[in-house]
Amino acid sequence: MLEQLIERTFYSFSLNHALWPRFIALRGERLQ
Repeated sequence: MLEQLIERTFYSFSLNHALWPRFIALRGERLQ
């Protein structure tokens, strides 16, 4: 069960890490 939790956390973290630059770019375009 602990392994599943770590695996799920790592997956969500990598997903957020991939989406973060795109989110910042969208916010930057809105601010300009």
